[in-house]
Amino acid sequence: MVDPIYTTIVTDNRAAGMLMVGAGIDVPDEHMRDIVARSLPVLRDAYIRNLMAFTASMVRTDAQPDVGMIARRPNLLNIEGEIRSVTYLVCGVRGLAGLAAAYKDDAAGFTRLMQKVLTPLIDQALAHGGTIDRLTADGFAAFWKAPLDDTDHALHACEAANSMAIMSARVNEALAQDYYGEDAPPLVEIGVGVATGRVIAGGFGGYGRMGYSVNGGAVEMAGRIQTLSHQYGPALIVSGDTKRAAERDFAFLEIDTIAAAQRDPPTTLFAIMGSSVSRASPKFRALTVFHDHIFQAIRKQQWQMVRDLIAQCRRLSGASQKLYDLHLTRIAYFEKHPPGENWDGAFRPILE
Repeated sequence: MVDPIYTTIVTDNRAAGMLMVGAGIDVPDEHMRDIVARSLPVLRDAYIRNLMAFTASMVRTDAQPDVGMIARRPNLLNIEGEIRSVTYLVCGVRGLAGLAAAYKDDAAGFTRLMQKVLTPLIDQALAHGGTIDRLTADGFAAFWKAPLDDTDHALHACEAANSMAIMSARVNEALAQDYYGEDAPPLVEIGVGVATGRVIAGGFGGYGRMGYSVNGGAVEMAGRIQTLSHQYGPALIVSGDTKRAAERDFAFLEIDTIAAAQRDPPTTLFAIMGSSVSRASPKFRALTVFHDHIFQAIRKQQWQMVRDLIAQCRRLSGASQKLYDLHLTRIAYFEKHPPGENWDGAFRPILE
């Protein structure tokens, strides 16, 4: 008996149920039974590949046209594990606890709200070629360039993130029109973290439950960026590797350099500020120049110069007051705890 495999049934790109498929072989001959038992791993591998291919082709053909290729060539779905360079995106609703508290007496209303918020965001990830990795109460994750190749995976992920920001604004407009309460309608904000890097891609799971997924540094970094995004102001934050791979089509603004621990290498973060058209804007160019000088001064530990530059930068169009407040707080920390002569510019004890 090959262990049953479970997969989600999706209708109109929404989870509609669970499918369980099992397979059994009855071999009366004892000698042949031993041979079949030794062959079961190979059978199981082919069984899983074809089931996943069937699920992909039957469930999401409208949103993910490339799955037809997997259906025709199941070997493209490498469940045994391989190293791939992918772009990973994590999207979450900011302030979920506060939203839930506002709906403490209306559980059904809260779940409807989250469905209304997340559905168009997930649709954008799918529309731009992403594979949905997981769903949570406050968001989801997706990845690009697995299982199929995508030479512009970072660019496509950034396009999806940019479209998510647009759809989030439209959702808030719709919520405001539908709201009849005395207080202001709930404002739903999202935070998106995107990172590019090497991961292990393959079939993960156990006890007959398996799904295609990825695991590695890019996954961890995207999640970390999304968690930190609330303290910067802008909703869409990417790692340096993602920025370098997608900068021809987007306007990126440096906002921070972080590291998870003392010995971890620094990672520079950038906010997506618009398309390549925005990059040519005099207002954006002025903001970029100021940010270049601010972060050069931070790396040189010229704290008073940073304060002066921030004071001027606050008056520019597109400036994030929340971001500058964060860096001024960090300067106060560094003045009491100097980072040292060979400091790499990364703030490690992240301020919440």
